[in-house]
Amino acid sequence: MDTVFTIVYGIASIVGLIGWVLLLIAGFKRSVWWGLGIFFIWPICIVFAIKYWDEARAGCLVSLVSGVMAVGIVLAYWDSMAAMVEMMDPSRAQQSSSFDNNISNSVSTTTSSSGSSNRTSSSVAPSSATQTSDDDVEPKKPVRRSATKFAFQDTDFDFLGGQIGSRVKLITKDGRTHDGQVLGVSGDAVQIRKRASGGTIDFKVYKRDVKTVQVYERLQE
Repeated sequence: MDTVFTIVYGIASIVGLIGWVLLLIAGFKRSVWWGLGIFFIWPICIVFAIKYWDEARAGCLVSLVSGVMAVGIVLAYWDSMAAMVEMMDPSRAQQSSSFDNNISNSVSTTTSSSGSSNRTSSSVAPSSATQTSDDDVEPKKPVRRSATKFAFQDTDFDFLGGQIGSRVKLITKDGRTHDGQVLGVSGDAVQIRKRASGGTIDFKVYKRDVKTVQVYERLQE
């Protein structure tokens, strides 16, 4: 994506520069003052084009083509650019870390509640057995359940279609990490939703750019 964007945007910039040079040449042909005005004061280009359209037509049309190319490439890669800006913003990275901590705390709270319930059950069971008969009834041994643990586990990109709504971590070949929720899979791309400052952001990650796929799920006991 980065290579294609850079090439197309570079071509658009070169075309725009050519259009400006054509306007500059047309301005100097009309007079030195028009040429200097176009060179130092950009809005003069508009005035010159309106007043001397026949001479400014070529430069204006070339500049228009450049503008259309620039707007088109920006719109085509808007989602990817937004994701890159988010990763470069430290405050968003910190918010993503807080999201991870909140999930870990939630899992710990669930584990603690389960452990407390087990201890209460184990303390009541022997007491009931003692009141019935210490000789005939063997005291029940407390049953301890293993704590539920969650972690990121490696999986294949093609299995993401069955992980809709799950949390995943995608590590791209250039070392970037995308941590978010799977919204859907379309062809060779997966739609991801990430938390961002003030809300969420949705974007696509393509299979050809992914190096590692991990799903956040319960560990097998």
